[in-house]
Amino acid sequence: MNIILSIITLFQLSILNMDKTTIKREDQTETQIIYTVAQLPEVKLKKAEIERITKGKRHLKLIIHATPQEVQKDYYWVKAVEDNGTSLVTHFNFYVFPKNLEIRFYDIANDKIMNLKTWRKTIK
Repeated sequence: MNIILSIITLFQLSILNMDKTTIKREDQTETQIIYTVAQLPEVKLKKAEIERITKGKRHLKLIIHATPQEVQKDYYWVKAVEDNGTSLVTHFNFYVFPKNLEIRFYDIANDKIMNLKTWRKTIK
């Protein structure tokens, strides 16, 4: 799935006539965004929980679900997903703003965007 997303992203970049420098910068940005989300305590806990429950057979993965160009916004949409063998189960949705790496939680059920402090109050 990540390979498909990367291919799609590269295809979209070529449509926009971006050069190799832009593509390289985009890859660095996406890597930094994934790394930043991976450092969240909630993501680390969920990753450990999934691996413990499945005895290491399943893992939490972070994927860029949409880029700023795709959503016509100023953020990347990052999903924390688990491949259960049949489908990808989304555990978390985050919006990450590349200019300052600010992370916001997207509550898809209520169509609400929250800063991390507010979101953390709802999960305790």
